[in-house]
Amino acid sequence: MQKKSSLVPILGTIALLAGGGAAAYWVYTQRGPGASDLPVGATVLPQDVLLTMTISTDEAQWKALRSFGTPKTQAAFDQSLSNLKATLLQTNGYNYDTDIKPWVGKEVTIAFLPPAQTPATAPSPNSNFQATPSPTPEQTQIIVLPIAKPAEAEKLLKNPKPLKQGKWTTRIYQGVQIQETEGAESNYSASVLDNKFLVVTTNAKATESVINAYKSGKSIAQTPGYGKALEQIRDSKPFGQLYVNIPVAATLAAGSSEGANQVLQQNQGLAATIALEPEGIRMKGVSWLRADSAQKHIVENNAKTMPNRLPAETLMMASGSNLNQLWQQYVQTASGQAVPLDPNRLLEGFRTATGLELDKDILAWMRGEFSLALLPAKPGASSTFPAGLVVMVEASDRATADKALTQLDQVMKDRYRFNVESATIAEKPVVNWSIPLVGTLVTRGWLEGNVTFLSLGAPITETFLPKPASTLGANDLFQKAVPTQPNPSSGRFFLNVDQTYTTLNTTNLPLSRILPVDEDAARAVQTIGLTTGIVNDRTVRYELLVRLSKGNPPGPLPSPQVSPASPSPDVPTLPSP
Repeated sequence: MQKKSSLVPILGTIALLAGGGAAAYWVYTQRGPGASDLPVGATVLPQDVLLTMTISTDEAQWKALRSFGTPKTQAAFDQSLSNLKATLLQTNGYNYDTDIKPWVGKEVTIAFLPPAQTPATAPSPNSNFQATPSPTPEQTQIIVLPIAKPAEAEKLLKNPKPLKQGKWTTRIYQGVQIQETEGAESNYSASVLDNKFLVVTTNAKATESVINAYKSGKSIAQTPGYGKALEQIRDSKPFGQLYVNIPVAATLAAGSSEGANQVLQQNQGLAATIALEPEGIRMKGVSWLRADSAQKHIVENNAKTMPNRLPAETLMMASGSNLNQLWQQYVQTASGQAVPLDPNRLLEGFRTATGLELDKDILAWMRGEFSLALLPAKPGASSTFPAGLVVMVEASDRATADKALTQLDQVMKDRYRFNVESATIAEKPVVNWSIPLVGTLVTRGWLEGNVTFLSLGAPITETFLPKPASTLGANDLFQKAVPTQPNPSSGRFFLNVDQTYTTLNTTNLPLSRILPVDEDAARAVQTIGLTTGIVNDRTVRYELLVRLSKGNPPGPLPSPQVSPASPSPDVPTLPSP
């Protein structure tokens, strides 16, 4: 991120360094959220904003966050905070406890405008702002700081710190005084709105957009569906809140509005609330479609049984309601986009490899609940693989499924010279695909309820066929890790991070050679759990829980480790209210 467009001096001062005040809270009312219920900045930020992040300034919450992790990850996090404080605050003559903490509100909001919205422009009438052309548009940042105690804030506002380079200029826009840098290394613009908000931006035109949104009432608070969506994810004491303007994000990702994905353009927004809990971090999210969208969600919340079909020692599980429908949605979303797995190439590759049509011969009958799981090899098992993958799918047409799978058996036998043989496990029929010197690589068969399975890698089939001795669904770790809401659910995800790392990071296949997985980072996270649910044809709910290891009680931050020669951005002075 270019230095001149960085708003980290303010964000770091208020958010990351944290300070006093209680965490913000939302009050539930029957008539919906009022201005006091919304995140800071919702009534100030323009509707074309790309992303907003609201962060608590509650010192107790930051202390709780610092208490998570291993001693090594805690030390690294604390050092980062200390370095940030030294670089962005103290070296510019400010002190959080004496200069900011006495007047700032319970939370602050940082927002980003898309680069396309903020190219260099000519100054507006009555403006002494000097526009500086740039070969590439920069991403404008905005931060909104609520003024909880105007009298305390005025002490600082009337005695600003001098700039190290350049000067401050003043202009009036729609009756609001704006102060801006001139000749400084970094561009900043600051204004105070009705003694309620201090707004700092990295682009003078953005400041004008904020003032326009505030005075006209056309802010993100009036975005269709915004307030109603937030009602579904309220938390009495949020640590953070997030909002993504999906149409703007889709346009930005595509490079132009003409090339933007039309499916994503049907969406209005994604919002989330982040809360700290004794065992980790919980995020409640919601996404919703535009009011004029022709697209509708298919309400299928059938992810119920898969955790009870898998053994308790399962390392990872992802489940859903309808695999065929998921595929159709992926094809629709991926149309015309650069995606990791192009659906057309996937179809062609499967056709070339097997002679079968993936969508017509295989996915057509996969209309029921499904799961993908990773299971560890049984202790003492003679296998070159430390774990095995298993796919389970409830077939909507078993006869069609049997026909397709039998054809697949024949392809593996004739084309790839696998030994395809019938066998039994726990008196249940299965089909094994094996090769000399390695043994069985794939086992497939049927479970009760017309659920077919295919396992790959380590021999794990006997752990769930015909039924597990103890199930993942009844496992205390799973129950603590995976949120129970929304209920009913359209899908669930579970990952035992610590055990998965231990299982896969073997001497034969160390993870460090494949993935950038740090052992301390893996030990800091215990489990990750996600539950999704389709509320109605326009709204989807999510709940994510990341359970973290508990570290040492937080102490004072360490001394900063910042090179004196490294330049630091100027912290803008603040306009008088």
